Amino acid sequence: MCRSDVNFDGFRSRAKDESKPDWLLRLIKANDNQLDRQRGYRVSDIKSSAYGGFLDGAEIPNAHSTVAYIRTAGCALASSESRYYRSETIAKELEEAINYLLKIQHSDGTIDLLSTNFHSTPDTGFIVKWLVPVYIIVLREEGNRYSTQLELLKTFLQRAGECLIVGGIHTPNHRWVVSGALTKLNELWPNPRYEARIDEWLSEHIDMDPDGQYNEKSTLIYSPLTDRVLITIAKGAKSRNCTNLCVEI
Repeated sequence: MCRSDVNFDGFRSRAKDESKPDWLLRLIKANDNQLDRQRGYRVSDIKSSAYGGFLDGAEIPNAHSTVAYIRTAGCALASSESRYYRSETIAKELEEAINYLLKIQHSDGTIDLLSTNFHSTPDTGFIVKWLVPVYIIVLREEGNRYSTQLELLKTFLQRAGECLIVGGIHTPNHRWVVSGALTKLNELWPNPRYEARIDEWLSEHIDMDPDGQYNEKSTLIYSPLTDRVLITIAKGAKSRNCTNLCVEI
């Protein structure tokens, strides 16, 4: 079961009569437009081994394009102002997309980044970080409307968690990406093995220099990424009363 007492900041349901700010309405509209574009890359041939998955620009079905659709579709289904709010068609496509994702997930829980990384723990960590908010957003819908999609997504996420517990990394920032993903999984399904792996990575200490940069010296991409996931880890450490980790972060 998913924890019901977790305070998911940023994912609270709004009252039906509560108006949303204009910037959020624009985002919902942009999300709908993105969904329109993504659907053009869907593998709709039921005889295809990639049925339900999504193609990249080279017309190769892959995990990342499929995850991008799952994120967009999940937000649309749960947004009352969306053109696709509670769409049965989109809900079915979401189910088929998650099924494809499960099909290409390796037995160890990892996925491939087809351009370079295979059986990749860190790339799986990125995907977990992207998909947990989708799970939370869809979970808040009334009743058991999307119970099938949620159960499939839960299966993918928990299988992915197994590789994050033991898998290695490619670059320094991946320690924190994996730990951030485990933090989000632990909020949904508390597991001492998740916590032990987070603590193991944090025991190496954070590689920040006096200028606020990390080992990779990547001002544009990996420094802000590391900042974000460390904040996620710190919030998770605080919620499980690990004040020593909060101090470290």
